[in-house]
Amino acid sequence: MESKFKSLKETRQCFIVVGDFMLDCITYGSISKIANEAPIPVFKEGEGGTKEQLGGAGNVCANLDGISGGIRNSHIISAIGLVGDDAEAERLRDIADEMGILNGGLITSHGRRTTCKHRYYVNNRLVFRSDIETTRPASTEEELKIMKTVVADATMFKKGGHTVKIILSDYDKGTLSDRLRQSIITYARSEDIPIFVDPKTDLRTYYGCTLIKPNKAELLRLGGINVEQTGLASAHRQLEEMVGCEYSLITLAEGGMSLGCADRNHHADADKVEVIDVTGAGDVVLALIAYMWGFDILHEQLLLIANRVARQAVMHCGTYVMKPSDIGERLVFTNGCFDILHVGHLRLLEQARRLGDRLVVGLNSDASVRRLKGASRPIRCAADRAEMLRALPWVDEVVVFNEDTPAELIKQLHPDVLVKGGDYQLEDIVGREWADEVVIVPFVEGHSSTRIIESAAVAAKVSHAL
Repeated sequence: MESKFKSLKETRQCFIVVGDFMLDCITYGSISKIANEAPIPVFKEGEGGTKEQLGGAGNVCANLDGISGGIRNSHIISAIGLVGDDAEAERLRDIADEMGILNGGLITSHGRRTTCKHRYYVNNRLVFRSDIETTRPASTEEELKIMKTVVADATMFKKGGHTVKIILSDYDKGTLSDRLRQSIITYARSEDIPIFVDPKTDLRTYYGCTLIKPNKAELLRLGGINVEQTGLASAHRQLEEMVGCEYSLITLAEGGMSLGCADRNHHADADKVEVIDVTGAGDVVLALIAYMWGFDILHEQLLLIANRVARQAVMHCGTYVMKPSDIGERLVFTNGCFDILHVGHLRLLEQARRLGDRLVVGLNSDASVRRLKGASRPIRCAADRAEMLRALPWVDEVVVFNEDTPAELIKQLHPDVLVKGGDYQLEDIVGREWADEVVIVPFVEGHSSTRIIESAAVAAKVSHAL
């Protein structure tokens, strides 16, 4: 068995994200009175102040980075677009630098204001938003700079052995003109580079892309296709014919999402959850699809994962950035002899399971226990011990190992979390180098298999004497 993310982490990908980059600002506060000068509520900023994040195409970049756990040698993200000559652009670049996102492709467009969306929340509810932006179309010179940067990046990273993918994150703020969209798509097709699109204008202008991802409202507004009237199968066919794409992904809000390809459609229903904020949910799905495209994964499974991350995004206040655990099982591992199950064991296993989605327990074989504990142990054979562990609600799998330590098993599993019970020091924990995280759970005082066995032996002697 191996972690689901191992193959992803070892794959070298380069994402070229072209589109409208924004600075997202979030301020949390409260409203408790009406202003004296006008019948409007007074927003009082909370102690936390304002949080700044990458927005728009930048949110796609942030999610691509987040989904990989920030492992720099597994991916390269290049941000390309237009920004202003202002403080918002500098802050945007600073955040990108902190995340390791290449941002030399953010071209300063003089006279343009960097798009900044400032959202104000009360009790995790958006109460109002203020925007700064310029939507002037890119000049011919700016289009040429963007195109040259796309080609230069793709050429360089392909030579470096990376799998290159291009994402058009279009918010219709002026970066992507019709001519530039077609130039990038034509280039990508000529180089056999997959290109993924989140559209905000006439769908025909993205002709030739690999995958396009409109929501139901955009499909109607930008392409004249009414899903309610035509049905999903027909909507996919019309969209794919109109755009000349290989795949179409239609997001349906509370209806989930649907992936179309060559007259085959796959659908994933949306989970019934409380929607707190839909901000950036489309960016999250686009990043997930682009990141996992080309891996050995069924379309149905990919949709289920995309649906899950969309669920996380809408339950979150403000823009949401994915973590590796959002796209698959977080594997937790612990080990032991578990000769006589007791309260301490139960507490350990319960706490370990809370740290992830799947708990695998490494169990010392009978021979291994004898070497560690002496000839009188184990009291119960490995088969019985394993059966008892598997019966517990927190244990997903038990693996018996014959070595003195579980080091080789941990190396094979490469768990996300390695859990040890006791008072270990981190440097003394076997197999720590093969886990992403190590957690030490203190023993429950007064509980141990050895003590229980010794107490039982004493009780037996007393009973025999009587």
